[in-house]
Amino acid sequence: MVPQQATARSAGARSPQQVSVTSTLVAGVVVTGDADRVRDLARDDAVVKVYRIIPKKPANKGTDTFTRAVETWESTGLTGEGVRIGVIDTGLDYTHADFGGPGTQEAYDQAYGERGAGPVPEGTFDELKYLGGHDFAGYDYDASGTVEGTTLVPSPDENPIDSLDTIGSGHGSHVAGTVAGYGVTADGGTFRGDYAAVSDVADWKVGPGSAPEAGLYALKVFGDLGGSTGVVVDALEWAADPDQDGDLSDRLDIVNLSLGSDGSPADDPENLFIDQLSRSARSR
Repeated sequence: MVPQQATARSAGARSPQQVSVTSTLVAGVVVTGDADRVRDLARDDAVVKVYRIIPKKPANKGTDTFTRAVETWESTGLTGEGVRIGVIDTGLDYTHADFGGPGTQEAYDQAYGERGAGPVPEGTFDELKYLGGHDFAGYDYDASGTVEGTTLVPSPDENPIDSLDTIGSGHGSHVAGTVAGYGVTADGGTFRGDYAAVSDVADWKVGPGSAPEAGLYALKVFGDLGGSTGVVVDALEWAADPDQDGDLSDRLDIVNLSLGSDGSPADDPENLFIDQLSRSARSR
């Protein structure tokens, strides 16, 4: 098993360099090096066969094809327009091009600030995509109390920006992109065209979400330094009444929770909140 392309350094090596050894599923050795040297290795009687390993890259663009989202946009014209979706997670990088933001490091640095707690700066987000949200955790909150430098008490703020450098960072943005990202084309720009006319996204940098024209609310429940949370119930309360005026008619249409725990009891109190939120939606 040999990588398809050797690095400049390994190409000049006197003999192939060992990358790894496998034995559980297939007995083999992964090496990298000059092609002629690898051919010499292949002539060894102990070598049964030499394969090239093709370098892989992270990709999720195929999701739109596998889930038939592309077919749905074309056949129904339904793209999530007018639907309000809350993502309860690590926050949202609303500056990312997938959400219509500038897509620059400068924009992210401006939005995150020193500890991700300042107001959401104007010009760093798309007003049709990022509709609002809340940070229920704060920078150093962690429910387990086992992470150094964290506190058991949250310090909420109005900026649910996703951290990119800490525990769980980017998870909420990835989930939100799967749900309702615009998509990022091959040239790095936000897609602004007609989804019903999209036939293939194979060359895009980021594929669109299933409902690419839905609006997003970022409900951040994880601290940037922490890896666990106990404030999901606060986010569910917010989703039921975003303006907190007691009138639930402005409740969100959909709420996503891509989180969990080991051995959650059947009477987990979060279930009570979820049940009530579901009932309020049915009584609409």
